[in-house]
Amino acid sequence: MSEVLFPPKKNSNFGLLFCCIICLSIVVVLQLFGKSNDFAQYESIFSNTNETIEPFWMVLRLLILNKIGSFLLLIFCTTTISLFIKFYFFINSVKNLSLLVIFSYIVTFFFLHEYTQFRVSFAVAIFILSFSSIRDRRFIRYILFCLICIFIHYSCIIIIPFYFYYNIRNKKIYVILPFVLFFISVLLQPLLIHVDLLNLLVNRFNIGYISILFKMKSGHFDASLSVFNQLYLAYLFVLFISYKLSIRNKCLINENVSMCFKLLSYSLSLFYILVNFHFPVIAFRLSEFFLPFSLVLLFSGINSIREYSLYILYAMGFTFILGLKFLEKTNIL
Repeated sequence: MSEVLFPPKKNSNFGLLFCCIICLSIVVVLQLFGKSNDFAQYESIFSNTNETIEPFWMVLRLLILNKIGSFLLLIFCTTTISLFIKFYFFINSVKNLSLLVIFSYIVTFFFLHEYTQFRVSFAVAIFILSFSSIRDRRFIRYILFCLICIFIHYSCIIIIPFYFYYNIRNKKIYVILPFVLFFISVLLQPLLIHVDLLNLLVNRFNIGYISILFKMKSGHFDASLSVFNQLYLAYLFVLFISYKLSIRNKCLINENVSMCFKLLSYSLSLFYILVNFHFPVIAFRLSEFFLPFSLVLLFSGINSIREYSLYILYAMGFTFILGLKFLEKTNIL
């Protein structure tokens, strides 16, 4: 855990980083770019005990209702902790270009996670602390971290299988599997476009209650979240390029970069499995949990190529497009 939280001294500028984190936390608390979709809902949840929420937040809500702290203080503290853990992870992962990775995160996933989905954001930060448990194959300790994350956000149940996914020995599988699942999804798309597999399963096994539950959580079919979603196609490209440039050459990467590579592969595999079942929102929610780690891969390959400037332009261009997508999704644009 120490290698995640504390980077080498020569790469740290704690004062500047701390000021940046505090400023970003204030931006979230004051919602300076306009109130996000989820913020008003959270205000209602934390002021009403009748609203359901995960156990971790339920305890904090009781403290708030008993005048121990406030909702805005809670947002400020969780955002600060979340950004602190993530930024130091980025610094350890891509030391020479860590500022670019941090900047890329601020203009992309910051608005989707910290600014909008602060529960997911905090869960991702706690998940980062479990990486040493995965690498050391300490399954019990990893499960304890998973339980904490699940108590923060129920969707974190999806991180449990990652322990086994990470330990696949053949690195080619991490590239091959997402592409195979993508092509299978393409072949199934004409068959499934008018067929709701959930309804078929429900009718088969007579589980109507589960049907209602999943439809509430999954949303209606959205063409933008189909197998041909442009964002996920771009991530397939990032996965392939990162493998060609750095992952194959063990001497050019550290353990964090390898972890990010496997996380992106896992994310894409999840998406191309779930999207076939007409769970567009679930497919995105469960897969985007791991997408912030792709930013590390965008810049990790720079040391292995000669045309640094061209690659940086490509990475920043991708980040810009990604940022526009997420700003549009959070209704900031």
